[in-house]
Amino acid sequence: MSANVECLKTTVVNTSGGAKVFEFLPPYGVKLNDGQEFSEMGTIYNWIRRRPRIGSTEQLVKSLEYALTQGWLAIKSTPSVVLFDIDTEESKALILDDEVLKTEDPCYVTPPQI
Repeated sequence: MSANVECLKTTVVNTSGGAKVFEFLPPYGVKLNDGQEFSEMGTIYNWIRRRPRIGSTEQLVKSLEYALTQGWLAIKSTPSVVLFDIDTEESKALILDDEVLKTEDPCYVTPPQI
């Protein structure tokens, strides 16, 4: 059984009301239709930093900020926060379940095979 890595991805949604190209989405900008989602491993800032240098990182960050403040793009989810408990020596991910903050095993932890 392979591990699930969905909790390590960020998902964004085009909320602009029409098709739009978001130049900061990897690898070289992505056109999304209204309501279309885009998911990629890591955070949005990771996406911008690891991108080949076609423009300045600062310009891409400003484009991201502008898209968010104009309501053209919404962040649906980001990678889960994983914390290490020094007493139990286990890592747990923070999750929100019906507006209650809880912990669970990180999505990438594969249960033991029987």
